[in-house]
Amino acid sequence: MYRRRAGGSGGGGADMSAWQPRIEEEIALLGLDVPDKKQNVLTEAIMKELDAILTDFEQTAAKDVKGIVIYSAKPGSFIAGADVREIDGITSSEEGRIKAALGQKILNRISLLPVPSVAAIGGYCLGGGLEMALACTYRVAALDEKIRIGLPETKLGILPGFGGTQRLPLLVGMREALGMILAGKTVDVRKALRIGLLDSAVAPGLLVEEAIRFLRERPRPHRFIPRGFSGLLERAPLRDWILFPKALEQAEKKARGHYPAIPAVVKLMKETAALRPPEDVTGKGLIVAPEGLAREAKAFGKLVVTDVSRNLRHLFFLTEARKKYAPYESEPGVVTYAGVLGAGTMGGGIAWALANAGWDVRLKDIRSEPLLGALKTAEEIGRTSMKRRRMTEAEFRRAMGRIAVGLDYFGFRRAELVVEAVVERMEVKQAVLSEVERRVRADAVIATNTSGLSIDEMASVLVHPGRFAGLHFFNPVHRMPLVEIIRGEKTDDRTLATLFSVARRLGKTPILVENRPGFLVNRILIPYILEAIRLFTEGADVRAIDRVAERFGMPMGPLRLADEVGLDVGFHVAEHLERCFGERMALPEAMRKVFEAGLLGRKGGEGFYRYDRAGKPVGVNPRLSALVPRAGKAIPETLMEDRLFLVMLVEAVRALEERVVGTPEDVDIGMIYGTGFPPFRGGLIRWGVSLGGAAVLRRLAPLSELGERFRPPEILKDILG
Repeated sequence: MYRRRAGGSGGGGADMSAWQPRIEEEIALLGLDVPDKKQNVLTEAIMKELDAILTDFEQTAAKDVKGIVIYSAKPGSFIAGADVREIDGITSSEEGRIKAALGQKILNRISLLPVPSVAAIGGYCLGGGLEMALACTYRVAALDEKIRIGLPETKLGILPGFGGTQRLPLLVGMREALGMILAGKTVDVRKALRIGLLDSAVAPGLLVEEAIRFLRERPRPHRFIPRGFSGLLERAPLRDWILFPKALEQAEKKARGHYPAIPAVVKLMKETAALRPPEDVTGKGLIVAPEGLAREAKAFGKLVVTDVSRNLRHLFFLTEARKKYAPYESEPGVVTYAGVLGAGTMGGGIAWALANAGWDVRLKDIRSEPLLGALKTAEEIGRTSMKRRRMTEAEFRRAMGRIAVGLDYFGFRRAELVVEAVVERMEVKQAVLSEVERRVRADAVIATNTSGLSIDEMASVLVHPGRFAGLHFFNPVHRMPLVEIIRGEKTDDRTLATLFSVARRLGKTPILVENRPGFLVNRILIPYILEAIRLFTEGADVRAIDRVAERFGMPMGPLRLADEVGLDVGFHVAEHLERCFGERMALPEAMRKVFEAGLLGRKGGEGFYRYDRAGKPVGVNPRLSALVPRAGKAIPETLMEDRLFLVMLVEAVRALEERVVGTPEDVDIGMIYGTGFPPFRGGLIRWGVSLGGAAVLRRLAPLSELGERFRPPEILKDILG
């Protein structure tokens, strides 16, 4: 199976083998090129093929070579992890344990080889890909800012199952390993070098040569050595008394008990931290204790069949499908320069996002103060990214240098894309759009960031409405991953293609939404906030309402969310939806009174909560009792939960009935990425499906007396099953 060659790529052939083994000048080169895949992923068949190659190597070639290099035969790549489709096919915890143990056994063979091995990492090195690299003696990577290295399994509701929990601490220490695994976070090449995960990094074109150098020179393999005061936490007993409890506390604070993989990781790594491999086991790779691997495989098997893991995999598949989603038949226009109209919170955020993605941007407003504020906000976002090592100072300065500001339309003639983000009033938007159309080139795409106003009504003032659509970002723009792209009656396919292309380059997940009041997310979110205000008026405590939502899994409660969005913004959107939908979205009198009293939410220092100068909540606003008469009812938390989330579910079904979006999956993506609906539930519609149509109807029955908003459409049971 191993071929001795003077050169050439090797392998491949009619059998569509993924691995390409060959020997050159006493070095075994093992390239991976999974057929018909942009990125290499590990399937059971590919792992078994590797197993056979390792057997052949041990029998025929091991004595004649100085070592083995594992690399990707796909340029600019390595291994992006295990095939999630195969993981999704696991039906029992025992099957999961067996599959994990098989992968461990094969990777163990790399660590037990009598010659050293090197993983040459030229691209994404994630999950099972990193676990394979960890089994090697050395790890070298290309100096490429796009490369990410990590173990993201907890984001799928599982834990690393091919030895990652056992080997990673040996290289980076238990503290760093826990942080990486619990958060599922990835690191770039520079950080991987700094923490000891990599042994070397070189220019991409020198990667394999650097790997061969390690095999010829055989430097002492790196292992983590605890040093100083922080090193005391890496050793027993402080490791068990302080490090593990603190890691669990911090992780659970974010997970809030909804993600079983989090405590499972800490429990496993704590139980196996002191295990050591048998002294008579030898090999040149990173060897770990068999008992630790056995416990890891068992823990993996238990987690992979949980509902949480299934829902997170559902979200993974939806997100991956979005990358190829193209509801248009046109090539996108080329965008090199963009204009943004309006330097408020959203306009400034959009300008920064465009500049950070590499576009030159001209930001216009009618006053200087907002422009200066937008530049200050962009600088704060950039400096925060630098502090968190998400960008270098040079990258920050380049991004800031791409933003030009002004009070006129200078530069807009160059723009291939213009995003309008002025005040949310139809007459103002129409005036601005009519003027900007006369100032830009004939093929420029014009988009509005409206959160709910009619795209067609705005387009009625344009000479060329085909190049106009909605491009609805969510606040804060640099954090929220969703973009709603709203198609007007006359929007053409080139405009849609261009906006989808821009959204993806910004790192956003776009969904196509039809031009209906509130579009998708706000149409479903506003009833949730209004219901919370009704519960408050009826007697429920502000904190109790928000606590119910947070226990359900929302990142913050609806009243705190209303403060974050801005009570003025929420009021105007809700008022618009009341005009469109009538009684079903009737504006509670309490919301009107709060708005008329000038409470703006966090940005104004008070809303349903009071806020300090740093914008942190410091308690419920005592002014509410004087502003809002309350009935004083005692409302059970179970009833609060039903009212908050069933009102959203019913409205989502109505949106599907009206074809606001094409599929239930659009709703799930929109609510998770646009509102923070708990990912572990798989999405709003998937949550409803998990309850079952009959159960949802039973829970809605006693609520129907509260109004039309709880009266389900006929198709509810068809959608929820």
